[in-house]
Amino acid sequence: MIDNLMKTVLIPIFHGHIARNILRTGVLPELAKKVEIVLIVPDFKKELYQKEFGGTNISIVSAPRIKFPGLERFFRSFYYYFVDTETVKIVQQEQFILNGSEFRYLWSRIWTNVFGHAKILRQVIRWLDDLLVKDTLFIQMFDQYKPDLVFIPSLTSDEEGLILRQAKARLVPTVGMFRSWDTVTVNKGNLRVSPDKIIVHTEFLKSDVVEYTDYSKDKIEVVGMSHFDYYLTEKRISREKFFDNIGGDRNKKTIYFMPIGLSDQTEDKHMLALLESWVHNDPAFLNTQLMVSSHPNATKPIDYASPETLLLKFSKTIDFPDGKLTDREITKDDMELMASAIYHSDVIVNYQGTTSIDASAFDKPVVNIAFDSTKNKPYLQSVRRFYQFTHYQPILKSGGVRLAKSSEELKNEIIEYLRNPARDTEGRRRMVREQTFKYDGKASERTAHAILSLLK
Repeated sequence: MIDNLMKTVLIPIFHGHIARNILRTGVLPELAKKVEIVLIVPDFKKELYQKEFGGTNISIVSAPRIKFPGLERFFRSFYYYFVDTETVKIVQQEQFILNGSEFRYLWSRIWTNVFGHAKILRQVIRWLDDLLVKDTLFIQMFDQYKPDLVFIPSLTSDEEGLILRQAKARLVPTVGMFRSWDTVTVNKGNLRVSPDKIIVHTEFLKSDVVEYTDYSKDKIEVVGMSHFDYYLTEKRISREKFFDNIGGDRNKKTIYFMPIGLSDQTEDKHMLALLESWVHNDPAFLNTQLMVSSHPNATKPIDYASPETLLLKFSKTIDFPDGKLTDREITKDDMELMASAIYHSDVIVNYQGTTSIDASAFDKPVVNIAFDSTKNKPYLQSVRRFYQFTHYQPILKSGGVRLAKSSEELKNEIIEYLRNPARDTEGRRRMVREQTFKYDGKASERTAHAILSLLK
């Protein structure tokens, strides 16, 4: 129920990770203290969200069925050429060269070189896009709820872009956010409609937004990572209870292997078998146990671990019939389970990804796997390419992770960290400072304040 005496903020949520970043953090409660919130969600998620988030000052409404007009899809295609980074080049090679489409790769590189380095052309496309593409799906919803502010938590979302267009057409103040640290440099759609203000996680992301989306730096505010707050504000499960729950030994040192997941399960099988051979047979790993969990985006269960390996199951994660991976909901219980797993581990073994930051937030040593199960694997199929991605370069420069380029290096780095876990602590601290802005448990509060700052 909307109270007409309070201001109304409309927030669309079309991605499972946004629910984790905004709804399952302190952002939603902070907003609900001061304004009425209307969450626009897919109809098949309404019941779940109503049960978990509905309450005082929070209303959950179903989005209309969305069908994008041809003109909208036409303009959308241009934006994938607006960013020319090393990541974009690698991704284009994966898309086309691996499929034998060298001509399409050459064509995409030509367009990327044209639009990626010509601001005037990008401005023309945005002007035409804004002039010709309109929203009609959300007219009734805006008429009904009459929002005083619209917050777009994922600016590259096509669905949320329609809502942003409707808000701009009505001169409703708008605040936008980019979903993750790699969104801009990977170019997951770029910025089509400019909100009145953008909030970002870090100074790095602010620089990316200015450089690659042509947005004014004066209208960007850095707030930190709200989904890291609970690492500081909530208490972890005890070590005894955690290992009792998963059948582990609380007195053993623990190596936590985080698989690559969706990209290449063959690599995961090989790496897990390698780690198991050391932990179970090598004297250097005496009094050590191995733990593994599935990747959040994995579609297959881990059924290749030995009985001695501790298997961490995220049993509360919600999938939907006929749903996409982006619909998957990572619940607060599973968020806490992963936090406790990292907290009670001694060494993290993973690949390039955000889990390097998660581990460093708890000052846990991190070894990144930068080699393949087979020698001479083509570069575009190799994990080596991940470490050329633009957004990951500050992680490598921080000194907070060790890169293992062979099985021998992986083994030696793990052993050294087990002996000396304080090694690279300063690098991990630098990484956390750079990648979370202020690791103080108050990012949710800053985010909510930044959103409401445009309310008159």
